Amino acid sequence: MEWQRYAIFARPGSDGLVERANQWLGWDPVLGRELAQPMPHRTDIDLAKVTRRPRRYGYHLTLRAPFHLAADARIDDLFALCGQIAAQTAPLALGHLRITRIGSFLAMTPENCADLADLAAKIVRASNNLRADLTPQQYARRKPERLSPDARKMLDTYGYPYVMDQFQPHLTLSGPMGRAEEAAVTVAAEAWFAPHLHVPVPLDAICLMGEDRAQRFHVLERFALRRV
Repeated sequence: MEWQRYAIFARPGSDGLVERANQWLGWDPVLGRELAQPMPHRTDIDLAKVTRRPRRYGYHLTLRAPFHLAADARIDDLFALCGQIAAQTAPLALGHLRITRIGSFLAMTPENCADLADLAAKIVRASNNLRADLTPQQYARRKPERLSPDARKMLDTYGYPYVMDQFQPHLTLSGPMGRAEEAAVTVAAEAWFAPHLHVPVPLDAICLMGEDRAQRFHVLERFALRRV
């Protein structure tokens, strides 16, 4: 399959949590297929609509946001980079996850972020020479005029504004929502993920992802974090 863009994500947690998150979003990026979504008790929630935007990415925590490969880079370079970083990194303890509103969308956010931020920064720096520069159109879509000076500097340097000290680790559960809709979806999400919200969550691997022509992301390979 030909991939349009690549990304480096984490998919933390137990198999049970990952399975529940896949079902919530309606997409399994390992099997590359759509899944039947749960039916919330609230009949006024259209979960397929609520999750339409994040569905294409699947359950994920962004470590390196999607990018086009540079003309002089190869996919083998990305595999090698991910393998090298995984070999140098020990598994992380993210603590508990909680359901959080970030701007206009809903997400799960980890309790412990310092080591995670260090890992993300390392990946961003190490992969920066492998990404193609943003086109003027891609740059404009990031609305640089609305970014803080620091975030705009990150966009100019790394092709994405929310890296380094602007990093905001989260696992997206919805697209943009209004306040009324958010309240109902929050209740549904807390019920659906309840078995996993009070259990410490490990991050023991990073995933190299590829985006297909339908703009759906697939796990190309999972790299276990294995530094002792």
